[in-house]
Amino acid sequence: MAFRQHLGLWLGMMFILVVVFFNVFNLWYGFTYKVLPKTEEYLGMFLASLALSALISTLVVIVASRRSKK
Repeated sequence: MAFRQHLGLWLGMMFILVVVFFNVFNLWYGFTYKVLPKTEEYLGMFLASLALSALISTLVVIVASRRSKK
């Protein structure tokens, strides 16, 4: 129930963080290996970005829902 109240916050953070983490991983890969990543590596970077974003967004929503109860 509390999660529904913060669904907009969660979705917004997911979108922003996926873009940020994907760009950070892409820049790191480019500066480290000096070549463009292959399709499988792009997919790996995207999945890692999605996982990190989901974790951070979920933790923020949990904290926000606990604070709104008080």
